[in-house]
Amino acid sequence: MSYLLQIGIIFFLGYIGALLANKVGLPKVSAYVLVGMALSPSITGVISEDFLKETSVIVDFALAMVAYTLGGHLRLKGILRAGKEIVSITMGQGIGAYLFVTCSSLAFIYFFYPDFSFLDVAIISILFGAISLSTAPAATIATIHECKASGPFTSVLLAIVALDDAMGLIVFALTLSIVKSMVSGAGFSGMALLAACLKVCYSMLIGGGIGALLVYSIKFINKRETLIIITVATFCLTFGINETLGLEPLFATMIMGFVVANIYPDDLPYRFLEGYYEPVVFVVFFVLAGAHIDLRILLEYFPLAILFVIFRVSGKWVGTYVSGTLAGAPREHSRYLGMALAPQAGIAIGLSLYVQQIPQLELFGTIVLNVIVAKTAINEVLGPWLLKTALHRVNEAGKAHTP
Repeated sequence: MSYLLQIGIIFFLGYIGALLANKVGLPKVSAYVLVGMALSPSITGVISEDFLKETSVIVDFALAMVAYTLGGHLRLKGILRAGKEIVSITMGQGIGAYLFVTCSSLAFIYFFYPDFSFLDVAIISILFGAISLSTAPAATIATIHECKASGPFTSVLLAIVALDDAMGLIVFALTLSIVKSMVSGAGFSGMALLAACLKVCYSMLIGGGIGALLVYSIKFINKRETLIIITVATFCLTFGINETLGLEPLFATMIMGFVVANIYPDDLPYRFLEGYYEPVVFVVFFVLAGAHIDLRILLEYFPLAILFVIFRVSGKWVGTYVSGTLAGAPREHSRYLGMALAPQAGIAIGLSLYVQQIPQLELFGTIVLNVIVAKTAINEVLGPWLLKTALHRVNEAGKAHTP
């Protein structure tokens, strides 16, 4: 089957899947992934193995766009206004999720999957830990709107979600550098950690520099079409340069978006992407993510997906409770924000697919991707339910003004 025909099928069935998902109240991301699984080589074979091998550029382009727009949502003024409670809880719930998921995965894989060496177990576990930090902004916002929630708890929750994904990408970049060092035989040491930090710093400098150049060039652009071309070219260059240099392309592209958002006064460089181009790219991206699923591996590691969900939510709850209490946050915030941060979907799938695309991590990436997709299926049901429960417990459901 020709590649163009396969792309046409992806768009058409992805659209149909999204319509059906909307009817039953599921997110579009879930529909795209399920369509991809149905079309995958391990099930129907409509999408071929050869085609999947040639789609890494599509995956990279989509991830670059995600990182750029994520950086664009990080406004320095908002971070400075966030206050002690929000910063403390963001750090606490992230640390809690990372430690709980990493340690539980380490023990579970070591005892129940004995074919892996301890190094392999450690690599898979810390990758899970890094991916566990992110929260699903779209699912969180959709559930808040559905519950018509409003109040201090809701406001704090939205601020934490915005910071959480950025922190997750930073931790992921550091973890990926360390993992690459471990795979190469250098092992984990103080020097490996220093090298990982330097990589992140170099990526930040390159991303920030290119972002500043984009802001400068926008002054001379009068047509929106030209702005679209220059913006897309710039985040592709940022991602590509860092990837070529062996740095952290996702983090660099996020920093580029952050610099543009905090220097340029208008949100036009992001609005056209999110409104017109991002939905088109996301159909292909998440269908391809589902198509990478191997049904045999998915079933073999499904217990690990259940473990991931349980310990991620537990880690976020414990981290939120401890950090919120220490920061003097209201008791309701400390008790229920951890539950409210349960939703997780698109960004986690994107990060796991990125791992799977790295040649030296292909073996680990395949397992990570299958577990994350299985975990997402569970989380799409559990996450919104926990968030709704939290909103009702703090008595903010139904408080939003409805004209």
